[in-house]
Amino acid sequence: MLRCALLAYLLAATAACSGTTAAADPPEAAASSSVSQAAPEADRKRLGMTQTTAGDDYTLSVTVNGMLRPFKTVVSGLPTRRSFEYAAVDVKLCVTDGGPAAVGISAWTLGGRGGVVVESLDGWNDSWWEQEIYPNGHSVRKGRCVRGWIPFEVRKGTPLSTVTYAPDGMEPLEWKLR
Repeated sequence: MLRCALLAYLLAATAACSGTTAAADPPEAAASSSVSQAAPEADRKRLGMTQTTAGDDYTLSVTVNGMLRPFKTVVSGLPTRRSFEYAAVDVKLCVTDGGPAAVGISAWTLGGRGGVVVESLDGWNDSWWEQEIYPNGHSVRKGRCVRGWIPFEVRKGTPLSTVTYAPDGMEPLEWKLR
């Protein structure tokens, strides 16, 4: 929360110096749990399009195939927070050069209006869903791929516009949801 307040102060100070005014963020923006650099609009790809990113040790080929919302659980009575639902994106990641690469869900986020950032769930059980869940903490060798659904908990009715993959030390990749 302190980080969000500091960011708002810095944005306001920058706007004052440049002679422009910044619109106040909606209340939802203050609830975002992380701040990430959004890719320019021209760099955002449609769902189903494959993108490539490279770091010092490996090159990845990544595709977001689709999104399900709500992402239905198979466990009746699974506790959910009031006014929230599950959503998930279907992801395929391949190591095309170098490696092995450690893959997981922490580099994945959903983006929405007003700077809202939704991080992937950090705890679940694969048996909660019928669909195959994306591997977390898995090592992938060159020439190999992994695919699965990455679950998120989102506020019902929150419009989502982007899926972002931002692994440490690599350029972020972004897909449009609409």
